[in-house]
Amino acid sequence: MKKRAVVLGLGLGISLLLAGCGQQQVSHHENHHGDAPTHQQAQSKQQNQSKQVVLSNSQTAQSSSSAATVNPHHVHLTTQQLGTMVALLKYPNWFKQGVADGSMYYSDQPNTAPGSDLNGFSYVTANGDPTSYIYFQLQGENVVIKYVDASHADCVADAPMRTISVRLDTLINDYYNTKKKQDEVNGYANRLLPESQYGKNVDNQSQSTGD
Repeated sequence: MKKRAVVLGLGLGISLLLAGCGQQQVSHHENHHGDAPTHQQAQSKQQNQSKQVVLSNSQTAQSSSSAATVNPHHVHLTTQQLGTMVALLKYPNWFKQGVADGSMYYSDQPNTAPGSDLNGFSYVTANGDPTSYIYFQLQGENVVIKYVDASHADCVADAPMRTISVRLDTLINDYYNTKKKQDEVNGYANRLLPESQYGKNVDNQSQSTGD
C-alpha cells in the first residue's frame, strides 16, 4: 500500500514537472514571435528598404537632370537670344549696363561688304568705337565670335580683330538650361533695339537737345 502511494506520488510529480516545462516553452515561443520578426518578415522589410533606396535615387536623378544638359537641336534661338548669350560670355557687365541704359542694339542683317571677314555675321553693339561691336555667326555646331581686342593696343585703331569659337551646346548649357537662365536671357534679348532704330534715336536726341 505504501509502495503504491509512493508510485502515485512520483507519477503526479513528474506530470506536474512536465506541464510546467511545456508552459515555459510555450511562453518563450510566444515571446520570441512577439519581440522579433520572422525570417520572412525580415526579408520582406529588407526588400522594401531596397525599393525605397532605388526610388529615392531615381527621384534624385530625375530632379537633377532637369537642370542638366539641353539638346541644342531642340532649342530655336533668335538673333537677339544668341547675341545675348554671346555678349554675356564676352563682356557681361558692359552688356548688362548697355541694356539697362537702353543703348544696346542688334543687327540680324549680315555684313555684305566685298572681301570682308564679317560677311554673314550678325552683331550686338552699343554703337561706339569698334570695340563696342561683338560679331557672331552660327556655323554648324559652333558659334564663331569676332571682336576687336584693344587690351594690349596703344589705340583702338591698332587693335587686332580676334576670332574665337564656342560650341552652341556649351552656350546653351551655360546660359539657357534652366527656367531662371532662360528668363534672364529673354529679358535682355527683349530689350535689345534693332540697329535700324539707332539713327532715329540719335535724331530724336539731337532735336530734344536743340529745343
